[in-house]
Amino acid sequence: MRTQPLELRADDSLLVVAAHPDDETLAAGGLLQHARAAGCRVTVLIATDGENNPWPQRVLERRWRIGEEDRRRFGARRRAEARRALAVLALEESSLVFFSLPDQGLTRLAIDDPAPAVDRLRAELALRRPTIVVVSSVRDHHPDHSALGLLLEIAIAGRAQGSRPARVLHYQVHGGRELHDPVERFAVGLTPGERDTKRRAILTYRSQLVFRGRFFLSFADDRELFHGPAIPTHGDARHPICEASVDEQQIRLKIRSRSPIWSVQQKTVLLIGLDATGRPIPLTYPAGDGELIVPRSRMRGARRLFVKLEHRWSFFDADGWREIPIEDAIVAPARDATAIAGDSRIDAV
Repeated sequence: MRTQPLELRADDSLLVVAAHPDDETLAAGGLLQHARAAGCRVTVLIATDGENNPWPQRVLERRWRIGEEDRRRFGARRRAEARRALAVLALEESSLVFFSLPDQGLTRLAIDDPAPAVDRLRAELALRRPTIVVVSSVRDHHPDHSALGLLLEIAIAGRAQGSRPARVLHYQVHGGRELHDPVERFAVGLTPGERDTKRRAILTYRSQLVFRGRFFLSFADDRELFHGPAIPTHGDARHPICEASVDEQQIRLKIRSRSPIWSVQQKTVLLIGLDATGRPIPLTYPAGDGELIVPRSRMRGARRLFVKLEHRWSFFDADGWREIPIEDAIVAPARDATAIAGDSRIDAV
């Protein structure tokens, strides 16, 4: 699929949504420069303060124990870094919004209690009236990044058709920058001067350069990539939930780990359905490699369905969320469902 240049007009309003302080600069530091040059209205929304990042904090502060007050202090440091980065990109501090949601907690929030975060996102969309929203991909391998992309999907799904952004684009920071089955692909080209400015903005994030400086600076290259919504598919060999089918009675998911290490880990299948009003329907099931069968009645009314495999003992996911097609069928009385993991059978209720 051909990659198109992402063009901005002076009457555009750009909203960049990031999970942590630094993601906005890594993924969209060039786009933010282009938006400023085009005269667009710009808002940068950062969902968490990045406070739950203990290893860089231990090194920088030379302390082993990290308590609640220490995390708050580190979050304040990362917010200050974000302000300096935006200043390097010549953006006003008034364009920066912090939600201070729990760092490393967005997946739990999306499953357990998404309403407060979704309401705040909808309020920002109503206030800013963006024509373009840029947010982390639901396929990003960082759980906060993928969950934030999903929370925005929920927020937009619940808005009236005429009040939705004209365009929603996604970026991927972790897990490679390959784009998964998008409808559209876009690129922002950076001149040598824009690359240098982006590099200087990245360098303001000193707290994050302790272990990952080379990785961070690799984003100061000659283009940034964005993509439109992914195409829901029944099969995706790259994803650990590699096959899926939905009928009137059941949702059938085939789980296949990519490595022997992942195959023996305890895992959880996460599902979030969205009904016609954007109301989320979350489900979780313990599972291993094999097949998981979920009664369709557990997703009654869902018009869209996202699935993900969560690994308990790894920080990054094998992959993020993917959307599978779900037909708007009348739900028949559900049969007893079972999850098959290896040779064991677990009731899925």
